[in-house]
Amino acid sequence: SLEGTPVGIMLAAGIGEYNRGVHETCNGAPIQEYMQAVSLLATGTGLPWSAVFTSWLISKSGNAKQIVPSSSHKALWTSALKVGAGFAVGPQNPVRVGDIVVIWRRNMGSALSTTAGSSAIDMSGLWVGQSGIVFAIENGVASFIGGDVLDAVQVSTIAVGDPKIVGVIRP
Repeated sequence: SLEGTPVGIMLAAGIGEYNRGVHETCNGAPIQEYMQAVSLLATGTGLPWSAVFTSWLISKSGNAKQIVPSSSHKALWTSALKVGAGFAVGPQNPVRVGDIVVIWRRNMGSALSTTAGSSAIDMSGLWVGQSGIVFAIENGVASFIGGDVLDAVQVSTIAVGDPKIVGVIRP
């Protein structure tokens, strides 16, 4: 059972926020709490808070590995790698329930990429991502809860073998 473990605490927090219906314009007060996890003060709507939500989830877990909270997926991923909490995904290390999946979406200044294959991914510069905590894996598809998906805490899915998965964070 994951109850009471750091992973269980993150899962419960993510599911709780999803069930709460957190949305920028309808129920945005909790977003202030997420921002405090990365020492930001949010004013208004429109400020990206996806990585902020993930940082908040990590803080809820106790953050034993001291991953530096961030409003940037790239910075969050880089910090996780530095402290031994970031892992590449592959046959010997599959995505699992409780992982925070980090997904590359596009390079800064470019449109959302729809090109399949890792050759489309260039993470050397600034890039836009998505992340969230995996709560189910079925038929090769991971379901995860992430923040700032259509301005809300939402459920999204991704194939576990999708080359846009940068890796997973295991705080």
